[in-house]
Amino acid sequence: MNPAKETLDESEARCDTILKSWDGIFKFEQENLSTGKNGLRRPQIGALYAILAHWSTTDADATMVMPTGTGKTETMLALLVCAQLRRVMVVVPNSALRDQIAEKFLTLGKLAECGCVPLDTHPPVVARLRHRPKSVEEIDAIFRRANVIVSTMQVAGQCTPDVQRHMAELCTELFIDEAHHIAARTRSEFKAQFRDRRIVQFTATPFRTDGKRVDGKFIYSYPLARAQKEGYFRPVTFAPVEEFDPDESDRVIARRAGTLLRADVEEGFDHLLMARVDTTARATDVARIYAEECPEFHPVTIHTKVPALEGSQRLEALRSRKSRILICVDMFGEGFDLPQLKIAALHDKHKSLAITLQFVGRFTRNLATVGDAKVVANIADEVISNALRNLYAEDADWNFLLKMLSEAATGRARKRNEVLSGFTGTLPEIPLQVLTPRMSAVVYRTTCDEWSPMKVADVITGATLHAGPVVNPEFRLAVFVTRDDEPVRWGAVKQIQDVEWNLHILHWSEEQRLLFINSSSKDFHEKVAQAVGGSDQRISGMDVFRAMGGIKRLVLTNLGLSHAFGKNIRYTMFMGADIAEGLSESSKQTARAKSRTSWPCGAQTTRFLWDFGTANIRAAKKPVRGSAIFMRSAAKHRSAFIGAKTRAGCSSTYCTKRTPARNREVAPGSSAGRVTTSTASLWRPGS
Repeated sequence: MNPAKETLDESEARCDTILKSWDGIFKFEQENLSTGKNGLRRPQIGALYAILAHWSTTDADATMVMPTGTGKTETMLALLVCAQLRRVMVVVPNSALRDQIAEKFLTLGKLAECGCVPLDTHPPVVARLRHRPKSVEEIDAIFRRANVIVSTMQVAGQCTPDVQRHMAELCTELFIDEAHHIAARTRSEFKAQFRDRRIVQFTATPFRTDGKRVDGKFIYSYPLARAQKEGYFRPVTFAPVEEFDPDESDRVIARRAGTLLRADVEEGFDHLLMARVDTTARATDVARIYAEECPEFHPVTIHTKVPALEGSQRLEALRSRKSRILICVDMFGEGFDLPQLKIAALHDKHKSLAITLQFVGRFTRNLATVGDAKVVANIADEVISNALRNLYAEDADWNFLLKMLSEAATGRARKRNEVLSGFTGTLPEIPLQVLTPRMSAVVYRTTCDEWSPMKVADVITGATLHAGPVVNPEFRLAVFVTRDDEPVRWGAVKQIQDVEWNLHILHWSEEQRLLFINSSSKDFHEKVAQAVGGSDQRISGMDVFRAMGGIKRLVLTNLGLSHAFGKNIRYTMFMGADIAEGLSESSKQTARAKSRTSWPCGAQTTRFLWDFGTANIRAAKKPVRGSAIFMRSAAKHRSAFIGAKTRAGCSSTYCTKRTPARNREVAPGSSAGRVTTSTASLWRPGS
């Protein structure tokens, strides 16, 4: 029957009948690979129990972290039936994934094959939003006729607030697939319309494409290492190329990827190749290269500008193996479910860890007719983020790195969410998630059996307690914000004042009986410590350095300064146990350094040659005894660093301003005394 020919009341009644038919039919069957028993995978069963347990206590947003290939879509289908969800809206990042998920909901995927539902189970009525609804009436005509509505964020996010609000009113749940794409303002505003509905976010990584964390409580996280161990992932081989000429890079990548595809096909593997680029213009250029390098595989290109009918024909060519090479643009590769995709050619590499994990995961699906996944990329390409640098290093073990990076990202996000969710309140207009406190603290001894963070409000003077304190009892944290109003310094003006906002974070260690205060203001530390911990005894002086036991630091014992200004005094010598603390700020601002530091006897020291014109560094290791390091700077050389490396394994950072090209030598010498560090300190005189 065509729902569009029914009245709205008839369609709603039919949807209710389907919903009631699911009552009590779902079975939690888990697969057993050793006996050949069909069922849901371990991560799918775990995710189902996790969300049902979560909903038993709260309707708060939930986030599920499941590596690509472990079955997020089947988990959605199972949740729809076993929880008897009345009307669910599913939001995905692109149209290809929208059509793919809609088809799975129409057939309930593999639930019947897994033995979770009977073969004659009524599937839901599924609606696909291909275009942006413009009125509330149009939403009624679509949503009230369906059990499941699938849309891209591009369509749903561009609807008017009234239309979005009515979507939320008609739905009972919102599923967000590939939730790491929920970053743009329009997407966040759309999600906010569902604040009174149950929201479940599915993602393979807890980090969004903009580097920030996916919000919501992390209720389930299936480790990538376990997915690899249990066989859900095939091993990944990194096949790097090194081409420094940008004009030849694409051809070198295509040639290497094509060679790998030919070898796999000759070995009997049913493999396909996907080449990723950033733009449609790049797709056209790269497609031409593949047509020249691999004409027998009939490359096809798919992106958002390809008409829907033509795009379907090209996908069918891939499925029928008339073509074995797909060139895609940006996010199209995400969510594209074709397990035979086993070779990834990254012509334009993802700059985001989230997208890299998601994209590469598409090539690791495990089937009997496929082999291991391979990734081709140019390691001589542009500089990329630190998180990805190891992934693109030559001979990188992708299986280890993908596991390590994914688990580290998930662990950090989970730990952070545990801390944030443990606070008993919130700061008005100041989300705790956006706070970035300085990495410093003052420490006080305490005499109390239990700290009293709420007493902060009793002792703050000269400042207004603007927000807080809010407390996390489990982690013994307290956060509050103060506001200081001061007269402006440039006139006796009473109408306006300087306003300074300060963040304060307290942490009490019960085991150590210590109170740590992190603050952007140095006011009232003692009073807060006395009120909260019962003592204002601050740990300072040499006691602080006991925490640095075993850490070596540079101590200057002999330093000569030549003055940049003035004629009467041109040179000053300093000698002592630790002369750095004795140097005044004015001396540092008006002088350039000729310094000499001594190093432990027998240390492995490095000789450095600075080229002040190009800031290049050349080094040659040389073992010395009783050695010292000298550095002389010409009159026009405004700054330089002194550096050395010893067996302790530390090294300094070397840099210099551009100055006239000449070599200056930092050579080993001899001097009395002993330095207790292996890392040179930063010295910038005469700035």
